[in-house]
Amino acid sequence: MFEIGNFVVYGVSGVCKIDDIKNLAMGGEIRKYYVLKPIFTNNEATIFAPVDNGKVVMRKIMSREDAERFAEEITSIRPLPVDNEKARKEIYSEAMSEADPYKWIGIIKCIERRKMILLRNKKKLAEIDMHYDSLAKTSLYGELSVALGISREEAEELVGRAKAAR
Repeated sequence: MFEIGNFVVYGVSGVCKIDDIKNLAMGGEIRKYYVLKPIFTNNEATIFAPVDNGKVVMRKIMSREDAERFAEEITSIRPLPVDNEKARKEIYSEAMSEADPYKWIGIIKCIERRKMILLRNKKKLAEIDMHYDSLAKTSLYGELSVALGISREEAEELVGRAKAAR
């Protein structure tokens, strides 16, 4: 169980801070909920996540050491394979739902590669690619920012430098 003040990754909502843990009556029954405040997305939002929720991945953010190790591994992480173009949205969605930074960088690299190919053919990136690119970046940069104690912009630069070091 998490504690008040913990930073967690909650599904596709990205990094959240646990503001409270309380019993609430929702849907006709009283259950224990985490009261989550997203850090890098709509700061006015409050998420009520059941403590016993098995549907949405919720995990502690990476430790500083894990984040540093992850940053060193970025160059070796492969783009997310999208073998079936018609299933691209489902592939992105499933990868995002796992709340795994390795999947997030895989999505980012996949979309980057896709964008380069499309640009050569004078075509634009599809809305679905832009949407999942934004989600993956928000989640990844947010988690690295909190784990490393740096700004979100510095986290973005860190990832950019690591990708450029190929």
